[in-house]
Amino acid sequence: MGKVFLAEDTTLKRQVAIKVMSIRGGAGESTQQKKQVQQFVREARAAAKLSHPHIVNILEIDQQQELIFIAMDLVQGGDVKRLIDDGGALPVGRACDLGADAAEALAFAHHAGVLHRDVKPGNLMLTRDGRCKLADFGLADLGDPNDTFRLPAGVIGTPHTMAPEVARGLPALPASDQYSLGCTVWHMLAGEHVFPGTVRDYKEVLEKQVHATPPPLRELVPDVPAKLALAVERTLAKDPEARFPGVEDFGRVLRAHAIALGPSASVSAGMSGAVLEAVVGPRRRPRWAVPAGVAVVALGLGTGGTFLALSGSGDAGEARVESAAAVVATPERPPASREAAARVTDESTDSPGPIEVLAASETDRLKALEDRDAVVTVEGVVARAYTSQSGKTFLVKFEGNGRGDFQVIWRPPHFDAMAAAFGGTHGDAIAGQTIRVTGELSSMFGAPQIAVTSPEQVEIVGE
Repeated sequence: MGKVFLAEDTTLKRQVAIKVMSIRGGAGESTQQKKQVQQFVREARAAAKLSHPHIVNILEIDQQQELIFIAMDLVQGGDVKRLIDDGGALPVGRACDLGADAAEALAFAHHAGVLHRDVKPGNLMLTRDGRCKLADFGLADLGDPNDTFRLPAGVIGTPHTMAPEVARGLPALPASDQYSLGCTVWHMLAGEHVFPGTVRDYKEVLEKQVHATPPPLRELVPDVPAKLALAVERTLAKDPEARFPGVEDFGRVLRAHAIALGPSASVSAGMSGAVLEAVVGPRRRPRWAVPAGVAVVALGLGTGGTFLALSGSGDAGEARVESAAAVVATPERPPASREAAARVTDESTDSPGPIEVLAASETDRLKALEDRDAVVTVEGVVARAYTSQSGKTFLVKFEGNGRGDFQVIWRPPHFDAMAAAFGGTHGDAIAGQTIRVTGELSSMFGAPQIAVTSPEQVEIVGE
């Protein structure tokens, strides 16, 4: 839902974060775009209802010509997902401290009638003094009976942190946010998801959210106190009634452990993210995961005919499930989920349909997704692979594609790993091969691209 920039409030002379979405008015505005604008405005309204120390503060929403924007407090410490990605699991006290901040924010929102519905590490922002602020209310339920906006029917949230009842297609509850926070605290403590999985495992991840029992937390992290482990595991109960009566109850357990153990996070204002990482101490390195999110997946879990579309959320390592609509549909190509609905309506245990793979030649469809930070899977025959003249980028071009068409790139920090996997600096092993690439879509000089960071994102399909 838009791009986020560092900006300056020229009246008050302060820095703010500004989230911007491009819109086209008049006859060119599609029904889908109108819904996106409605959702963008609702995000601002949801957060604006909630004035709390641990919720990102909304300052303004406005429109300038074909841009609509939300101005909000600038939170400069990154987010919890980046903290984990950079160094693995957090010290127990630190994880409890951040989790307690988030629990207090959620409790405040719930008392105001707002459900977040997308609690995850990437939506827990970090201030420069080491506190946590809940962000991104783009999928929130405002609890307003006069709110007529509805996402298309389907599950809502992020699969790695999605409550079982939501994965079944049932309405979210305050206990659903509690489950998502439990998954998030688990991730902070263990350095990996409760049910790990890559983009190719999303069916399995969601099925485990519904049916599987997580392993005992202390088997993964022996230094977690027994009472804390039991509390986290209680939030992950499949039955919402078996969780804590309210998320504030979980928050009190987390805060008590943060105080008892010491958060190891007393960071003076002005310290950089690098200093913050040094303060919080050594962490266990998590397994690398392919950035998640694809074009269209159909899923039946518990309730017949539940469908979802995975799209990027500005978070390269996770996908967010927003609706049953296909995010790559064009007028000439209707969403696959509509065609697949009849096949799974009465088969509640069916697996998701296959991931839709875009062809490297489908430049128009790929360009249509650039502004959404979608994470897609693209396949094509490699025409050539080479290092740019500057030596700062390795490029993969595809047969039939010209200037401005789709490409894959990797940069110097990843040269050695990619060269070892794909035949040196000229990619001899992939030249002439059909490859399948999964990653976050962006643009370089007008060409849609995926910047890969690991060989696991590139699969050689064949000649």
